[in-house]
Amino acid sequence: MDLKERAAKLLHDFKGDDYVFGLGVLDQVGALAAAYGDNALNIGNTTYLKPVTNRIVASLEKHGVKLAGGRIVPNAGPNCPREDVYRIESYILHYKPDCIIAIGGGSTLDAAKAANLLATLGEYNPEIDPYFGTGLVSAALQKTGKKLLPLIAVQTAASSGSHLTKYANIT
Repeated sequence: MDLKERAAKLLHDFKGDDYVFGLGVLDQVGALAAAYGDNALNIGNTTYLKPVTNRIVASLEKHGVKLAGGRIVPNAGPNCPREDVYRIESYILHYKPDCIIAIGGGSTLDAAKAANLLATLGEYNPEIDPYFGTGLVSAALQKTGKKLLPLIAVQTAASSGSHLTKYANIT
C-alpha cells in the first residue's frame, strides 16, 4: 500500500463516510448539502477564494440548493475573533438554513462551529464562554435535546485540522 492509499485508509477509518476528499471534491458539495435540505448558509472569502466559492455555488445550484439569504457570508478573521462568531450566529438565526457550509481555513471553520453552537443553544445560554471546555457542548445538547445544524467544512488551508474535529479555537 503506497502512502496515498494509506492516508486515505486512515482518514476513512477515522471519519467513515462523513469525510470526502480528493480531486473534484468541490463539485460534490451540492449533493452533500442537498441531503440536508434546500437552503444552505455559505461562509467564505469571496476575494482570494472566489474560484472555490463559485464552484461550490454552482454545485449547490445543480442540486437545487439555494444560498441562505442569497449571499455568501463573510468569513472569520485570523484567530477566529468572537465578534465573528456572534456575527455568523446572527446570519444563522436570521436565514434559518438547513445546513452550514464553511469554506476556508481553521478560523472560518472554527467560527462556523461556534456560531452553530450559539444559534442552537442560545436560549439555553447565549454567551460563548460557558461552552469553553471538553464535553460542555455535548452536555448542553444532551440536556436540551437539541441538535446542531449539519456543517460541511471545506478546508482550504493545510495548516489547520479544524475540519477533522468538533472543537473550535475562539479568541
